[in-house]
Amino acid sequence: QQFRGNMARIALELTFLADSVPARDLDKFLAQLQHISKMMGGSFSVPEMWINSDKPGTTANTPGQRMRSSLEKDIVDHSMAISRKPKDKQELAQAYWLRGSAHADLRQAELAWADLTQALALQPSMAVYHMTLASIQVQRGQFQAAIEQLEQARTLGYDAGEVAYQRGQTYYQMGQYRQAL
Repeated sequence: QQFRGNMARIALELTFLADSVPARDLDKFLAQLQHISKMMGGSFSVPEMWINSDKPGTTANTPGQRMRSSLEKDIVDHSMAISRKPKDKQELAQAYWLRGSAHADLRQAELAWADLTQALALQPSMAVYHMTLASIQVQRGQFQAAIEQLEQARTLGYDAGEVAYQRGQTYYQMGQYRQAL
């Protein structure tokens, strides 16, 4: 009975744990949860879909899996747009930027770099492309080049407060704490 009073806290902890378990250990983890549930008189349930979450053909059910799946779909969609070779430079640049941004979110810095440099070659005056490229340069450890991209974005009209924040974060990662302020 006392256990049932703590359901919200336990549900939160189980969600956190389930999202942080490597896929190869998920079946074992969920079987243990089912066993615990039975021992406690069925005080909480472990849905069958959780147990099959890492099997081919099943729906991704953790936020991380859903986000990854969405980004991978975006990459496919933008790759199709690029392969159509639109005559409009702006449309093509945007497709490269969007695909590069998805690669960046997946921590695929080299693929992101390739797409973002293509976007900038097509539309060098797009401040947001410079901001995105700066974040990739930070991932690649190219801090000074990132600061130059941030300055270019500010010159092109990107929000000065956001540029200052990102520049400060970059200086901090470089260990230049005074300049980070």
